[in-house]
Amino acid sequence: MWQHRFRLIHVFCFLCFVLISLLQVSCANIGTPTGGPKDSLAPTIRNANPSLRSVNSTANKITLVFDEYVEVADAQNNVIVSPYQTKNPIINYNLNTVTVRLRDSLLPNTTYAINFGNAIKDVNEGNVFKDFIYTFSTGPIIDSLSISGKVLVANTGLVDSMLQVYLYQNAVDTAVLFQKPKYITRINSKGEFSFMSLPAANFRIFAIKDTDGSKDYNSLKEAFGFYPNNAVVSTLEDSVKPFTLYAYVEEESVSPSQAGAGTGKANEKERTNYLRIGTPPAKRQDLYSPATVSFTGRLKAASLVGIIVTDTNYIRVKNVELKQDSIGNNINILHNWTKGQPYYLLLEKDVIEDETGKKLFKSDTASFTAMDDEDYGRLAVKFKNYSASEKVRLQILKDEKLVLDTLIANSNWKYDRLSPGSYSLRLLYDTNGNGKWDAGNFKTLRQPEKVIALPNKLSIKGDWDNEIIIEL
Repeated sequence: MWQHRFRLIHVFCFLCFVLISLLQVSCANIGTPTGGPKDSLAPTIRNANPSLRSVNSTANKITLVFDEYVEVADAQNNVIVSPYQTKNPIINYNLNTVTVRLRDSLLPNTTYAINFGNAIKDVNEGNVFKDFIYTFSTGPIIDSLSISGKVLVANTGLVDSMLQVYLYQNAVDTAVLFQKPKYITRINSKGEFSFMSLPAANFRIFAIKDTDGSKDYNSLKEAFGFYPNNAVVSTLEDSVKPFTLYAYVEEESVSPSQAGAGTGKANEKERTNYLRIGTPPAKRQDLYSPATVSFTGRLKAASLVGIIVTDTNYIRVKNVELKQDSIGNNINILHNWTKGQPYYLLLEKDVIEDETGKKLFKSDTASFTAMDDEDYGRLAVKFKNYSASEKVRLQILKDEKLVLDTLIANSNWKYDRLSPGSYSLRLLYDTNGNGKWDAGNFKTLRQPEKVIALPNKLSIKGDWDNEIIIEL
């Protein structure tokens, strides 16, 4: 009897031991700390010396203290001081402090603005202290007037974020040719710009893509725009008026890198020893456009005889014309394509040669088929507020290439030969009626013809009707 009780006590003690051991193991498990939620807040200023918007300030050194460790990204290009400084300021950062040392003498009774843009960000997460502007005045007041507006590329209606806007105070209309601007700012991704803390004055406004860093307009190959009149700012109401500038390049040029550019994807050894095909013709050939084949080098004109178009029986197609583009790498194949007919493009390796003597890597064959009527989409456009006197042209682009440019002759327009794909539309105001876009001329103060890019893309499907309304 007592032996049975002893066994029960022994089992009970064993179970208690196991239970205590399990509890200890459970208590010993240490979870990985989560570290808390990710910091998504931008740094903020705790202190500034001199203080923000201080007046009667003569200090050339500004100290900004933040609530966390910060850095200043590419201060040389991102930080702008207005009025313009001939010597770049010295900008340093350490831990939670940013210091700016202005190297030019400060002008009396002048409001200064140091635009940090998006240069200041915290060290850990990279949260940006966006569009921060430190303002102070060497006089008794902070100037409060402003000038704002937009800069668009005249011949596309789009935005070039590399453009800067220059402001000249009480200056002649040609000041940009011989003196530095008093104020400089950048445009944002929407093409918008603004100058804050300005005094009451007359201003001249220019937009420049300053490729050489000279801070003036000294090349007809630089993108440039100008507002034709004085921008008069004397009251807060004047500050509300936006100004629009249209930038243009008066003399277009092709860079040497563009002129010799190849589109092939051969490895370095193959590019060195052989000429190769860069891009073959599209599989579906537009009835109303040339087929195009590109090479990795500029072809000798005589070697074009090695480019042959045949039918599927390899019988040479007649009335085919080959044309090199201005770069020389691309060959356009012109022909009155037969609807729905397949073609072969034969390329002979021992005949096709570029100007450096490299021959085609190997003979090749590409096949393509001409489109048929049902492959095209149809477009009908109704133009609101149409006026023949405005001489507006509708331009249709695919992959940023102009595929159609036509004068709007009435308020209703139709076209039934658009190949499937995504298109963008724009309007050219052809003021001189010569059928093309014309650049401006600063010497005669002639503005460029403007182009308005329409915001919505147009999706075209084969054998599909599309109807849209455009307000002029």
